[in-house]
Amino acid sequence: MMAAGWPRPRADGGEMADEFDSARDTITEVAESAAAHAGRIAVIIAGAVRDIAREVVDWVGEVVEAGESARRGADEPEVVVDVEPVERPGTAGS
Repeated sequence: MMAAGWPRPRADGGEMADEFDSARDTITEVAESAAAHAGRIAVIIAGAVRDIAREVVDWVGEVVEAGESARRGADEPEVVVDVEPVERPGTAGS
């Protein structure tokens, strides 16, 4: 049984061929649109991955530099300056 509103096929196949062509055209348009959108989404994702990779590399570089600075600081001897207070003239006993 055919659905309501579905055109009845003609003996020469005219209605069916028109419907087939229309359905094929619609499917083609939808597939092309999906491919175009998928391509744009892929470009967005690739850009985001690139930006994330740059940030991670920058961060790791900062961590390595901080570690090297800490090691250099630990290797250097601590400098202690021992200064005795000096009295200025006219300030003694004020």
